[in-house]
Amino acid sequence: MAGADFSDTEEAQRAVVAFLSDPNTHGGHPVAVRSTPTSHVFLAGANAYKLKRARKMPFLDYSTLELRHALCRRELELNRRTAPDIYLDVLPVTEKDGRLHLGGPGAAVDWVLHMRRFAEEDLADHAAATHRFRLSHALELADALAAFHKTLPPCHDKGGAAAFHASLLNVHAAFAMASDAAFTAAACELSDILLILAASKSDEINNRKDQGFVRLCHGDMHLGNIALINDHPVPFDAIEFSDDIACVDTLHDMAFPLMDMVAHDLPLQANGFFNRYLMATRDMDGLSLLPLYLGYRALVRAMATGLVGKLDRGRRYLATARQLMAPHTPWVVAVGGLSGSGKSTVARSLAANLAPPPGALLIRSDEVRKRLLGKRPEDRLSQDAYAPAVSRQVFDIMREDAARALRAGWSVILDATHMDPATRQAAEATARAADAPFCGLWLDAPAAALRRRVGGRDKDISDADLAVLEKQLAVDVGDIGWLQIAADQPLERVIADAESAVRFRLGIRQDSTL
Repeated sequence: MAGADFSDTEEAQRAVVAFLSDPNTHGGHPVAVRSTPTSHVFLAGANAYKLKRARKMPFLDYSTLELRHALCRRELELNRRTAPDIYLDVLPVTEKDGRLHLGGPGAAVDWVLHMRRFAEEDLADHAAATHRFRLSHALELADALAAFHKTLPPCHDKGGAAAFHASLLNVHAAFAMASDAAFTAAACELSDILLILAASKSDEINNRKDQGFVRLCHGDMHLGNIALINDHPVPFDAIEFSDDIACVDTLHDMAFPLMDMVAHDLPLQANGFFNRYLMATRDMDGLSLLPLYLGYRALVRAMATGLVGKLDRGRRYLATARQLMAPHTPWVVAVGGLSGSGKSTVARSLAANLAPPPGALLIRSDEVRKRLLGKRPEDRLSQDAYAPAVSRQVFDIMREDAARALRAGWSVILDATHMDPATRQAAEATARAADAPFCGLWLDAPAAALRRRVGGRDKDISDADLAVLEKQLAVDVGDIGWLQIAADQPLERVIADAESAVRFRLGIRQDSTL
């Protein structure tokens, strides 16, 4: 039986563990047992049963039957918010006439959480390691997480700088249990850096709490706690044992899957997730805290993996933390061109690859317009949505959000046709106001190439069709004044030329990171 190590407080559970490990308890189905420091999970047929280990630790207490029952109920309640099809019920393990029963007659001797089983290869971290975690998964997860966070009321009595400091100290102390001295030293050095950074950001952290961004979130949404159910990402295993740990800034909650995508070397998915969430929430003001939150989440995963002997993974998370916390001078890149020029494809690539992970904030006029009108990015709009008054609102929002992100220290890419000289001037003015370097790119292609691309579009956010393109071709866009990129080439070449142009204009060496 896997994980059959029992602490003194767990001795009373020995018979329960043996009972739940027995195929006869599950109609003859073979039983696989997965154990962690806090639970045993028994996998049998289509079912999973989670037994909380009778342990008391610095951050949780499962030591009594009453506590385990209450926390099973709490886990069911919290996880049904995001995974109602996985979390089924709380069942007693009962004893009658000297025999144990699962959900049967008799007095309860323990409690289990009944869950619907899914394949282990459907965990998002497994999918990421086997190149099956797609950009579409990341975008869907961002949509779900943004919607989830909007439903949560503020936690006015939790969170804040003092709580964050205490959490960091707990993680720091935990590394004393690591068996590798070099790993412990590296982790403690990083946690010291995080403590200093957190102290310098204490007013901002407290302001976020005062503004209502601290909420009872998932709290532990790394990729190992996300399942791909019917190819849709479903977060599960939310923290139930401590509201002090689970009540965090919504950006802190978002930082966990974002960090893990970077750690799994998924730059497109990470940048897509980041931008999709930020476009849905417009929470640009909190970006100044995101490097701190990302570093903390990486440190937590370094602890969780390193303390169970997975030192290579632990070291990878420590390296990821340093990568995500590296200082960065923000800049603005504006990408313009007629429909079909490939500007949005270029902008997405630049956002993911030019700035340090998780990449630049990509503000795309098509998405801003649709969200302004209460639509999803993939929804189609009527012509009324493109009235001049609406377009003015769109560009006002783009400038406002860009300015907020720049103030928070984040680089920005503005993706729009930028056919109107006024919008080009406004993009440049946004950078000047923030004292940020600016590069404008204009993607130019012959009309025939544009028509061919627009006519062949499928599932693109842009609503532009051939009729829209013909109207664009009839417009005099004036003196561009931006670096012009020949867009009538294979997109890989266009992207490479655009990246080289940005690096040249901003004075960045080809072998360095913006």
